[in-house]
Amino acid sequence: MLLGTIRHLGFEHTLRTDQPAACADARLTEKETQSINAELLVFYDWWMESGLTPAYIHQTPAIELKIESRHPDDPSIILVTRMDLLAVDEDDEYWLIDWKSGKTKATQCFADHADQLTFMQIIAEDVLQEASIDKIDHLAIVESHPPSAQKNAAVNMIPSPRRGAAQVEDLLSKTRVIADRIRNQEFFATSRYGFNSPCNLCEYQSLCANSKDTAGFHIPPGINIPTGLFEEVS
Repeated sequence: MLLGTIRHLGFEHTLRTDQPAACADARLTEKETQSINAELLVFYDWWMESGLTPAYIHQTPAIELKIESRHPDDPSIILVTRMDLLAVDEDDEYWLIDWKSGKTKATQCFADHADQLTFMQIIAEDVLQEASIDKIDHLAIVESHPPSAQKNAAVNMIPSPRRGAAQVEDLLSKTRVIADRIRNQEFFATSRYGFNSPCNLCEYQSLCANSKDTAGFHIPPGINIPTGLFEEVS
């Protein structure tokens, strides 16, 4: 998480200043520092050649912006996300971009179906109407990979078309189901659905009737939480 945070801060510096970022964090080893600085320099080179510039919303660059809107079918549900970057290209088309960093590689299929991008498009387009921006034209995942013994640091952009009506409606339906489960106290302890995660790490803590039990997580009686799509239950 520390390395990911430092990467994102470096990306943000470059996006805001068009200058390369450099890391000198005392918590990192020399090898980690060299690796991140190599990655940040490659990101800078990619950004300067990308033809993209940050879009502005109410005179604020759309970089790491927390945005929210009401669910169109249930105004009691507030949809919230953090937008990594809204950029505009040389053809005045808008790109909603999400950063991924580390060793895991995303696929085109992931970019085309990731709920996170769909969710960001839904919320962003509602907010952007106030800024006279009609719609998001493109979605994209931008991956940054650190150098390894086999490869240099690299940046890879995976573009994806804007989500259509069916995909948007599917996710809006899913959010209503999730909201109902939260209201009924039917949710996993977090983070990352960890077994017996302490309540003080749970993002639902403020909504949970059992959050005072910081030693663990209590599942109310009668609630059935699935064990997993691929597990066989005998």
